[in-house]
Amino acid sequence: MMNRGQQLVRKYGIVVLWSVLNAAVFIEKFMKFKYAAEYYYLHRMLGVWLCISRGSAAVINANLALIALPVSRGFITLVTNLAVDLSFQRVRLIFDHLTSIHLMAAKFLVGASIVHSAAHLMNALYFCKFYNFEYPSINACAYPNQDPLEMVLTCWPGVTGVVMALIMIIVVSSSFNSIREYCFEIFFFGHKLIPVFLLLILLHSSVSGVIMWQSNVNEHQPGCIMPSNDSFIATQWNVQTNFTAHRVAPLPSPHSICRSAPHFKRQAPETWLWLLLPLVLTLFDFIYRRVNAKSVELVDVLSYEGELVEIRMRTHALTVRPGQFILLRVPPVAFLEWHPFTVSKCPSALDSTLTVHVRVKGDWCIKLRKYFKECEESLDKSEHLVRIEGPFYSPLETINQFKLCYFVAGGVGFTPIAAFLHHFRDGEMEWNFCRLYVTWICPSVHHVRSFAALLDSVAARLWTMNKPDAFEFDIHITRITPSDEEWLLDLEKYSFVKSRVTISKPLWRTKLREMALRHPKSHIGLFCCGPDALSRNVKKCMKMSFKGNSTTFHFKQECF
Repeated sequence: MMNRGQQLVRKYGIVVLWSVLNAAVFIEKFMKFKYAAEYYYLHRMLGVWLCISRGSAAVINANLALIALPVSRGFITLVTNLAVDLSFQRVRLIFDHLTSIHLMAAKFLVGASIVHSAAHLMNALYFCKFYNFEYPSINACAYPNQDPLEMVLTCWPGVTGVVMALIMIIVVSSSFNSIREYCFEIFFFGHKLIPVFLLLILLHSSVSGVIMWQSNVNEHQPGCIMPSNDSFIATQWNVQTNFTAHRVAPLPSPHSICRSAPHFKRQAPETWLWLLLPLVLTLFDFIYRRVNAKSVELVDVLSYEGELVEIRMRTHALTVRPGQFILLRVPPVAFLEWHPFTVSKCPSALDSTLTVHVRVKGDWCIKLRKYFKECEESLDKSEHLVRIEGPFYSPLETINQFKLCYFVAGGVGFTPIAAFLHHFRDGEMEWNFCRLYVTWICPSVHHVRSFAALLDSVAARLWTMNKPDAFEFDIHITRITPSDEEWLLDLEKYSFVKSRVTISKPLWRTKLREMALRHPKSHIGLFCCGPDALSRNVKKCMKMSFKGNSTTFHFKQECF
């Protein structure tokens, strides 16, 4: 097992590195607006809130530049395909954690946006409270003591900021798992507002900005004395007295004589530079997905008890690797929605059928099952239009890179390993595993029913190859009903499967400990596909059970 230091680096390394980079970006902008001469007069009006608003804006820009990369499926798939050809395994290892990176960038973005909004509200207050009569061009308020709320709602940055805040609330609130699983339309259409958000943030910083900087610092050093205006000294004193609460940098030349009046210009926009990468990636991903989108012929739809639907499609000239996933769209069900599903059977030379299994959970899946039930009487299933995009890269695609592999599946999460087993049974790949262990937790016996023949045939083939110990699997059924007992008796025809079915829940710590003792000083790929609670539990037991053990587990899980 990895030592404690290695575990901490793997778990928190990226978070710590990104936190340090964000802190560096924030501090750099903060110090610039606090001490740079060209922002002296603006800083005297707004104080530390100017520095906080600009520092948080830089953090927002940095996270916007990163947040689109993990969800650019087309770009990630192309890069990982190149990594396969050139054996750049470290590149693929980085991409295995992109979903976590996306969530991390989103959290930083939300936090920085809250700070930025609060700082700008304080800026609006000080703009109106400390109106600069000497240099009116630096003011953002229309007149002295203007209502700050009126100022925010009547200027372009304020209006766009309010709209962006509303969009962010919609996007964040629709991203929780409970919303995604049961009301996917809210999540789907909520994220369709992101292009609007990006457009607004460009306009927010580019059109009629409120940040002014002094363009003639050489001719008018901040704090200098205007010789032609006797009242200027008194005015300066009054202004300084009003701003004693705002600590500013020392004046460059406190007793110098001004050669001209200060000239102020609007701050040049920088956001577009940060948004260039996500915009290019988004455009590339859109083109890649549209080019690779295709209609497929519907071969058959099988409905199982226990809320499971198997969809079989026939594709032509489509290369899919086991572990990859596709996006599925059925226009009669939802014209615009694309849903990700791991491929459970890839097209092969013997059979061009592509298969996915759908757990009926959520509004779209319920409509899908209802639609296919209504179409069961149709003699020509090819009439029903189904569109797919992909295939796309998944961390579970790397299962066959490990000689020792342990796959944990929850319910329909068995589909990735099923694709590997199908590929082996059809002669599309060699058996490269020294040992492949599979633990499958099923909420219903009917999940087993959909893959029992596959498991039995693979075990039988390995037996004929004199590799009976190369594949070990156990199936745990967590719920059983009187109607299920009938089918359990029918397992007699699957000789390899019947002895491996138990009505129980697995003890993860015991299982992982036994595996570590069985393979000391070994590297084991630990893959998990299923509910988040299952992945968290397995990962927690993996960390708690092997302190001081020499076995190294490489944990990966399926994430869409």
